[in-house]
Amino acid sequence: MILHRQIIYGPILSRRLGLSLGLNIIIYKICSFDCLYCERGRTILHKNDINTEISSGFPTAAEITDALKYFAKNSINSRLNFQQGRILDNITFSGNGEPTLHPDFDFIAEQVIKIRDKYLPDTKVTILSNSSTAMNPIIQKALSKLDTRIMKLDAGNEETFQKYNIPLRGVIQTDEITLKDITDGLKNLKDIIIQSLFTKGISGNYNRDNVTDWIEKIKLIKPLEVQIYTLDRAAASEDIEILELSELEEIKNLLDAEGIKSEIYY
Repeated sequence: MILHRQIIYGPILSRRLGLSLGLNIIIYKICSFDCLYCERGRTILHKNDINTEISSGFPTAAEITDALKYFAKNSINSRLNFQQGRILDNITFSGNGEPTLHPDFDFIAEQVIKIRDKYLPDTKVTILSNSSTAMNPIIQKALSKLDTRIMKLDAGNEETFQKYNIPLRGVIQTDEITLKDITDGLKNLKDIIIQSLFTKGISGNYNRDNVTDWIEKIKLIKPLEVQIYTLDRAAASEDIEILELSELEEIKNLLDAEGIKSEIYY
């Protein structure tokens, strides 16, 4: 598995985000989850507190904003012609780990928005988050300032959550993360998009009980949209398998029956 070593990567053409510039604010694989499907490989179990060793995995806020400014200033016709005349659609917090675990995430989000406003006003600021910090009021406030919040929810019950996402004792949290924490946090965020990756196999989350429970969670959260997809790259575990398009369509049909907007990415 390959990690991004730079703060800025891309732009890349994403199946969900169009032309997207990646903003990687965690250099190592620091995450509160150890998802079986992660293309960055398995997560090393970290201590609960952010000590010096762990903090070294986080670029400073100044390093991050300087890297983005440099890109924006030096890109040829930065608002246009990134790729065959296409406008840059998104600056996306993504990368090696969970971006909201950065100790200065709220400040960084504000600075990224300021840089966007000055240099790339036609571009959205987006986050791909695993939702593990969604219950944190400081993170909630920071997320509310972004244009697009794409939040993870793969499980409908605690058993699947623990087996499939493998929540760790979070880098900035002292208590174990539960699915109830995730759901409660997401209910308090406005105008979010839920992203859900389904797989089958020994350890997959594609089974009737989990899908039924997951839909109930979606109904409680009331997102703008649900993005459903399956494996597109190599996964961290060999115990999960890609879904067929027809199987994703079955999930979409269940969401349609509940009046929930959804989109398949395959």
